[in-house]
Amino acid sequence: MSNEIINPYQTFRDSAGVVIANGTITFLVNTTTTKASIFSDEALTVAQSNPYTLDAYGRITGDVKYKGLMSLLIKDSAGATVRTDDNISTMSTTADTMIVFETVALMVADTNLQVGDHVKTLGYLAIGDGGGNEYDVVAAATGTADGGYYIDLATHQAKGLFPNDRVYLKQFGALLDGTGDQSDEWNNAFAACDKDGALLATGELWLGTGSMRYTSALNVNKRVNVRGPGKFAFKFVPDGTFTAYKVVFPGVKHVGFTIDGSNLTGTLIEVMDVTGVSSSDSLEFDELQCVNGSTHAIHGRAGDRVTLRNVNISACEGDGVRGEGKTGSDTAVSCNFWKLSNVRVNGKVGGSGIGLNLIRTDASSTNNWHGDIICEGNVGGGMQIATSNNKIATYLEDNTAADLTLTSTATGNKLALLAVETVADIVNNATSNDNEIWAPLQGFFSIPSIGNTPPGTAIAGRDVTIAGGATGSTADAKRGGTLFLLGGKAAGTDCNGGHVTINGRVENGLGGMGTVTTQSIGGQNVLGGEVSLGDSTMVSTHTYSASATASVSAITQADPGVATATAHGFSDGQEVQLTGITGMTELENEVVVVTSKDANTFQLYINGGADRALDTAGSGSAFSGTCTATRCIDTRITSHLINSTGGAFNLVLPNGRPNQLLIIQMIADGGDVIVTPVALTGGSTITFNDLNDFAFLYFLNSSWMSLNSTATIV
Repeated sequence: MSNEIINPYQTFRDSAGVVIANGTITFLVNTTTTKASIFSDEALTVAQSNPYTLDAYGRITGDVKYKGLMSLLIKDSAGATVRTDDNISTMSTTADTMIVFETVALMVADTNLQVGDHVKTLGYLAIGDGGGNEYDVVAAATGTADGGYYIDLATHQAKGLFPNDRVYLKQFGALLDGTGDQSDEWNNAFAACDKDGALLATGELWLGTGSMRYTSALNVNKRVNVRGPGKFAFKFVPDGTFTAYKVVFPGVKHVGFTIDGSNLTGTLIEVMDVTGVSSSDSLEFDELQCVNGSTHAIHGRAGDRVTLRNVNISACEGDGVRGEGKTGSDTAVSCNFWKLSNVRVNGKVGGSGIGLNLIRTDASSTNNWHGDIICEGNVGGGMQIATSNNKIATYLEDNTAADLTLTSTATGNKLALLAVETVADIVNNATSNDNEIWAPLQGFFSIPSIGNTPPGTAIAGRDVTIAGGATGSTADAKRGGTLFLLGGKAAGTDCNGGHVTINGRVENGLGGMGTVTTQSIGGQNVLGGEVSLGDSTMVSTHTYSASATASVSAITQADPGVATATAHGFSDGQEVQLTGITGMTELENEVVVVTSKDANTFQLYINGGADRALDTAGSGSAFSGTCTATRCIDTRITSHLINSTGGAFNLVLPNGRPNQLLIIQMIADGGDVIVTPVALTGGSTITFNDLNDFAFLYFLNSSWMSLNSTATIV
């Protein structure tokens, strides 16, 4: 069936109750200014006039049929706008009549309604207030009256139909003006989303706009998605001593609202007893704001696969996000914060909380990815980790206690920290030595040394003492941890007679890649000892400051192929990408390693661990014309600095290795630098416009993704 808006006639009135004689109704696509199509026949094939002209009594006297929701633009006979009503729908039914009332009060007062009638209200308390609904008239006492799902009439009941499986708070008479106590209205509306199976088990509760004051905990205990229009457009205002928003059901979403605890004593959000979630089912919070809490903002007590996205937390006395698990007799139950993304925690002056405090999560859980987290101004510290297998990228700054604390139980965590300035900001009490920390110390991207002994970390530009022995000691350099020499000289200049084992990896100094032999690591002497080398992964910093492109005029068909590029300026070992090739098209976008170069030529090799020659002898077509060789960022190096004092230039970022982290930062600005990754999630280029612009990237599967960036990604 189609939807029929008027039959019998509906009378339109202005705010003073005066009929809108000879006015017009323009039917619009819902919540837009776009004119919609309406019809006069059941099959929706005969167009009806739009705008539709009302008669002298303000009525639509013909048939108006359509499907779905509409907005009605109502004007008087002079063409002046009276009002616009949104979300106007009619019900699909085999009945041919729809009785329309302006408000619920008028429907309740009508003594002529009969069982079987189909009724529509244009508002709850007033026309267009967002509380309009459709109803079937049923026998008295069919259900318990709750102000929305069942409403007592003069002689019968009206049963709410809720088009599109959505329930709006205002359809239960909620006053969203921050006054009164709307606890009953919330409870009735929430229950209606799952009552008697009348609506889908995954129904929607829509909050609308405004502020809702209430005086008892909201128990979210059914499979109902709760959606607001945006975190600044709807506000929960709890008033009293209780938990403001207690979630005890899995697999649902809570989106688009603020909880303001200014008048509350208690936790703002508590996740409790959320169990039985399937591997594809998570509890999600998105577009959420928590402010002015007297204790913790989001407290995970028991649950699995809890996701937080786009969450702002500020001015709370306790922790911003606290993953604790149950306490007391049932200490085996944990809370697993599965993914956190774009979470901001700003502490309260005089408070005691930690920004992100992961006390207990599921020890068997892996691949918990938390990205783009900012913890600032938290008195108790920026982040505390007592759990395992987390991968976190976070910005930590201006926290009173340590920016990062690892407790004794922390294992297998990979943590990338931005804005951490000194080793004193990192407290490592972990008994395990398999945690990895990446931190920008003294303005450079580096990895501090962490093991079972107090940190003996090399900081860029500072002297360091190698852990495990005093100055000039012959003791081994901290076995089991990772030693990084990043520009500062080792205490005593030399490390005599020690074995340097660096976690299976070779690390180099900030001054350049350096030569790794038994004599030096990044320029630091290691006399009379051994250097135990693992794979070829390097943690280092390289600076790009010159023009990074060259015009290639020829490529030979040989093994290896040789490129001619007059005054190319490239160095052996650098990677370049070939683009704009004519003829030898199989080399288009190929990333090659410059080898055996002279001033005007270089051999083409491919980076495959050990570089191998690129054989172009069998190319089907000879090279013709010219192509461009563009300098690539070396993905074998972790940290990259851009100096564009000499002017703007471009770089190419090849694909990385699985789970690789990489940072690029502009240290001098003389022009824009555009980096084009071979594959980038959410864009195609990264532009560095200003001094200190950075991009912190992670290579996942087959593409780079940004974990945190101030550079422009488009």
